[in-house]
Amino acid sequence: MSATVPGGWRAARVTPLGELHTPPRMTAALLRLVVQVVLVASLWRGLYATTGTTAGLTRDQAVTYAVLAVLATRIRALDQYSGRDTVQQHMHFGTIVYWYLRPLPPQRYYALRALGEQLYGFLWASTGYAVCLAVGFVQPPGSAAVAAVFGLSVLLGQWVLYYVMLVIDQLCFWTLRNGAAILILVFAQNL
Repeated sequence: MSATVPGGWRAARVTPLGELHTPPRMTAALLRLVVQVVLVASLWRGLYATTGTTAGLTRDQAVTYAVLAVLATRIRALDQYSGRDTVQQHMHFGTIVYWYLRPLPPQRYYALRALGEQLYGFLWASTGYAVCLAVGFVQPPGSAAVAAVFGLSVLLGQWVLYYVMLVIDQLCFWTLRNGAAILILVFAQNL
C-alpha cells in the first residue's frame, strides 16, 4: 500500500508538470484566459447595458455567471496534445504499453492522472476567480449556501466529465479510426 502512494502522486503530477516545464504553453494559456474573460465580461456588460433584469438575471449576475463559465472551462483544458499525453498519441507511438507496466493498475493511473489535471486546473480557475473578484468582473456569492451549491455543482460536473473522458479514451484505445471520438471529446469539453 505504501508503495502505491508515491507512484500515485507521480501519476497525478504527469500532465501538470508537462505544462509547467513549458513556459510558452503557460503563457499562451494565461493570455487565452485573460482575453476570454475580458471579452465575455465586456460582451455581457454591453448586452445588459440598457436593461435592468432579463430572464431573472441582473447585469452583474449575468456577467458573473458568464465569467465563471469561462473559468470553469480551464479546469480540464490542459493541452495534452502538445505534450503528447493523449490516449490517441500513446496508441500511435506505442507508449500505451507503459500504462500496463507500471506498479499501479491502469485504472488507478488514469484516475490519478485525471485528478492531478483537475487540481491543477482548479488552481488556475481559483486564481482567475480571485483576480476577477478583485477587479470587479464578478460578484461574490450571496451566501455560504449559494457557494456550497455552486461548489457541489462544479464537483458533480467534473465527475461526469471524468467519465465522459474515460469513455472517449476507451473508444480511442479500442478503435482504429477515432477522429469522430475526438470530435465528441471536443464537444464534451465545450459543454
